[in-house]
Amino acid sequence: MKRPTHRLLDVRRGEVGLAVSACLFFFCLLAFNYVLRPLRDEMGISGGPEKLAGLYTGTLIATLVFSPLFAWLVSRMPRARFISITYRFFAVVLVGFYFWMRGGDIKGSIASQAFYIWFSAFNLLLVSVFWGFIGDLFRNEQAKRLYGLIGAGGTLGAISGSQATSWLMDRPNHPDPVTLLLLAAVLLEACVQCMRWMSAHAPENQPQKHVVEPERPDALTGLRLVWQKPYLRILACYMLLQTICATFLYYQQANILYAQMPDRAQRTVFLADIGVWVNSISLCFQVLLTGKFLQRFGIVRSLLPLPLVAVGGFCGLASSGSLFAIQAAMILSRSCEYATAKPARETLYTVVSRAEKYQAKSFIDTFVYRGGDTVGGWAFHGLYAVAKMPLSTVAWIAVPLAGLWAVAAVALGRRQEALAKTAETGAPVESGAARV
Repeated sequence: MKRPTHRLLDVRRGEVGLAVSACLFFFCLLAFNYVLRPLRDEMGISGGPEKLAGLYTGTLIATLVFSPLFAWLVSRMPRARFISITYRFFAVVLVGFYFWMRGGDIKGSIASQAFYIWFSAFNLLLVSVFWGFIGDLFRNEQAKRLYGLIGAGGTLGAISGSQATSWLMDRPNHPDPVTLLLLAAVLLEACVQCMRWMSAHAPENQPQKHVVEPERPDALTGLRLVWQKPYLRILACYMLLQTICATFLYYQQANILYAQMPDRAQRTVFLADIGVWVNSISLCFQVLLTGKFLQRFGIVRSLLPLPLVAVGGFCGLASSGSLFAIQAAMILSRSCEYATAKPARETLYTVVSRAEKYQAKSFIDTFVYRGGDTVGGWAFHGLYAVAKMPLSTVAWIAVPLAGLWAVAAVALGRRQEALAKTAETGAPVESGAARV
């Protein structure tokens, strides 16, 4: 076996170029995301927290409309061409939003609501496409070593994007916030260039013997795969519970900020600062510990901390609804997600077929994810706005949901480890159907 070229990072000979390119790709992608996320979140809050449930429903509808089109395109195009078209189309739309919203008061406007829905629906798609592409290039063993490092590249991009937004909007004579859309479009083109280099220089990854590719994939292949495969069904349940819990936490944040911090610029800076803290903590963990943690403790123990942190966060919010409490809950949960849960979740797809990497994954990462957002959003709205429950009571209700999420994490991690062992032995069984 070849020895690592760097003991700390555990990058082996022949992997350096791809690892650096993947880090740069993810840097640009998350910089794009975090340049726009505070702008998107502030637009959602400015119209009033009571309107968030409607925005989440609109996001789910947009996902329902465009996900089948995405699945149809990915089944008929080479991956490099598909990713180029997808990212550049999104960049053109951002430029269109810039000309629509510049120079006007967009508080609660149709333009701001349309942007909120568009960005919420499609930023997940762009990240899902990235990880599907990376999953095509790296094996399960490589993923455990390198996904933390790749995540660190993204974290640096997220820090840079958050800092850029915070710095620009905190200036006395700050520019029109929608100017950030143009910066985001440039970052997407940088992503395309990184992808093209990686496609040209990556070694061909041999298909795994233990997976079976579906014949004639179409727009509904992702849905059928999730329905048929026990492994993917558990993954979908895990994602659904994660997003419901995350939505409850997001709504807690929106209502606390709306009530206790009326100034829009202050809210934008507050949200951007959370991003800086989250990604600074995540970066230290990803560079020094994530790869070793995944290799030593496995997928189960890498997935489990996030739902346990959610349990603690909701208990804290039930006891205190202060700005500090919501800030601490957001920083801890999102840091844990990026440090361990996210790399572990993406490793789940290294043991499945290409159709599952792209079509089933995109269905789970977009439709299931946004479906959980919508369910969580309307559930929160019903409890808080309709039933008039205090925020502390709603937080207590979320605690058992986070507990179920932890159970799903254990079941999912055990199945992935069984499939990884199947891949090592080369037994020709149906992908995702390993009995554990």
